[in-house]
Amino acid sequence: MEPSSPRDAPLSIQEQIEHQVRLTRQYMTWWMPLIFLVGFVFAALALYTTLQLSRGALPWSLLLFLGFFTLFFGWAVIQYLTWPLFVKPRVVPCFARELEPYGGSTTPAFWKGRALFLALPDLDRRAVELGLKPLSSFGFTDDYYRQEVVWRPAPEGLETALALRASMPESILAADLDALIVSLRVAQDKQVSFCLVLRLSTSDSLQGVCTREARSGRFW
Repeated sequence: MEPSSPRDAPLSIQEQIEHQVRLTRQYMTWWMPLIFLVGFVFAALALYTTLQLSRGALPWSLLLFLGFFTLFFGWAVIQYLTWPLFVKPRVVPCFARELEPYGGSTTPAFWKGRALFLALPDLDRRAVELGLKPLSSFGFTDDYYRQEVVWRPAPEGLETALALRASMPESILAADLDALIVSLRVAQDKQVSFCLVLRLSTSDSLQGVCTREARSGRFW
């Protein structure tokens, strides 16, 4: 995929999030939210009409049935409209080629990364103080989002990650760094370059990642 414009790389991390949210909306199939909207309208009309005709004599079982579907479809519509307000990005490594099959030592780094994202400004400042490249300098363009990826040597990222982890006590952030370090060591041994990318959710559909997201790199 071609980059959408030279402005796409590099973006600030907030601009990158906004860019990915905008493109995610474009990638969504138009008929999925329409199904939930139509379902909500019909369920709500059925509930209202039944209440009007029954004049208070509506069986509880039918009320619960119609009420459930009204709430279900309504909640789905609300989620579709508001999900960009509740994204929880995480920072994960992406590699120029596959390192190993899914489930190996490099896989945990893909499922972690939330603490890395939250601590990124402090981690970047610490890396600069140590005279190293900040983690942000290794990301966050993603060719799935129509951007040109800049692959970086794994030893550079590993050096920064090791230095940041050296004096850090055990924590969720330390666990995220440990997972990143493991994957970067494998990439270094196999001489595979990497970059850091943002995932917008704390959890992902593995099927969606592997089948719907077309990109040149691999996450493990």
